Amino acid sequence: MPKITMTPEANQIVPQNKISVSNQHDVITNVEDQSSAIDVRKMNIYSFMSDAFNGTGGFRDGTYLIPHPREAFYITRGKSAYYKNFFKAIIRAMVDPVFNADINRGEYPEGDMLGGFLKNCDNKGTDFHAFVKNQIKTARVLGVAYTVIDNFKNDDMPNTMLAASEQRAYPYVYGKLPQEVKAIELDKFNNIISIMFFDKKTKSADGRDVNQYRKWDRKQWTLFVETEKIDKDGNLLLIEIASGLHNLGVVPVVAISDFVETTTGNNMADPPLFDLARMNYMLYQCTSQIESMKQAQCHSIFYTVGLNVKDIKSGVFNFLNLPSDTKTVPGFASPDSAHIVNLFRGEEIIREDIYRIAEQNGVIGIKAQTSGISKEWDFRAQESVLKTTATAAARFEKNIVDIFGKYIGTTIEYNPEYSMQYSPTYEQDRIDQIMIALDKMPPQIITEYLWREYAEIYWKNKPEIIDAIDAALESNRQMQNIIKTGAENADIQQGE
Repeated sequence: MPKITMTPEANQIVPQNKISVSNQHDVITNVEDQSSAIDVRKMNIYSFMSDAFNGTGGFRDGTYLIPHPREAFYITRGKSAYYKNFFKAIIRAMVDPVFNADINRGEYPEGDMLGGFLKNCDNKGTDFHAFVKNQIKTARVLGVAYTVIDNFKNDDMPNTMLAASEQRAYPYVYGKLPQEVKAIELDKFNNIISIMFFDKKTKSADGRDVNQYRKWDRKQWTLFVETEKIDKDGNLLLIEIASGLHNLGVVPVVAISDFVETTTGNNMADPPLFDLARMNYMLYQCTSQIESMKQAQCHSIFYTVGLNVKDIKSGVFNFLNLPSDTKTVPGFASPDSAHIVNLFRGEEIIREDIYRIAEQNGVIGIKAQTSGISKEWDFRAQESVLKTTATAAARFEKNIVDIFGKYIGTTIEYNPEYSMQYSPTYEQDRIDQIMIALDKMPPQIITEYLWREYAEIYWKNKPEIIDAIDAALESNRQMQNIIKTGAENADIQQGE
């Protein structure tokens, strides 16, 4: 077999005893830079999980692609790579139905501080519903999510509760990720005694970029910054720069860790859906290889014998100039088509594994058919999974509001009511049961309740119809009372 060399210019004269390729790099000696490739095994596991859910990081810029040892076009392959994010669809199936259902958080009069908090919980205009949903989703992805309940400094607080309410000068919340936890201390019951989070990047006195951390305990918060000194474990020593009292008696941080069976000794949960994220990562690899192979198939390399390379102005991308003694007719060279078939089958196997593991976690993949045309897979969480989500969300809300009450010096009775019915057939089953009960001609008051429930299910997205039915039922009830009262009066008069 003749030696293969690559020529960088299309018009370069090529010795006739070699096979040459124009407009390419020498794959024998030149391997495209692979230093940008990220080994996810060495990453923070929570950062990887966040990227898997959001399609960010190396999934977006191609650096999560695993390079081949002698790959000549790694960066180029990353430009065409795309991420099939089944992981996000699975997580959304575990969370979205809970927050799409009605949640009763009570009614609050104008100016009520808790009511204002529910409308704007983070002092940035985010309502409590959206904040809770985001934190629950984060906990589903990472296994744990943290929420800090903070308040304004005493010097910034108005003198009256009314003024505080009007000026939105009362406690607010913000989320923190487990990868932002610097240190955590727990009691024997696994309750947080203190916790330190990364706060922000700042400048040291001598102008260096340093990390700032904020620590919370049951009495106060404390700010620290890094120094240049190293401790015995090789970490930068921290110095305290500021502190302030809250005197709540509890750490104003709520952790959501309801979705993991166990946590590590420091309350840092292993993400329970890591296997799913890892499979989606491997699917990403396979999809990229398929795309590269498709391009190689579509843009085959032209080859011919004894052609004057100066005359070559076109081809798909480049051409092979074979030695003049080669007895080969001109044609196009491309990879064996069996390779792409095998890659497609490998991708299918990974996808099937994703559906299988998702189902083990209570989420079922359903490929719906619409007018004979298949659509993408939908994912539907089983009712038990959604009940777990709802229970965790209700507990989380109550814990937040309890600490909110401690800040404003008031005990708040707050019990949000989440739906516990998430069966896809629940509404139809309930309608069938109502119709069976109505056929038995129950007493009038039971009949009214049954029709009222029927209306709520059947016209759940049309409150104006439900209000009209309520008004009709009330009118009918009043008419029946009038008739009943008239009959009773007539009986009395007849008796007299």
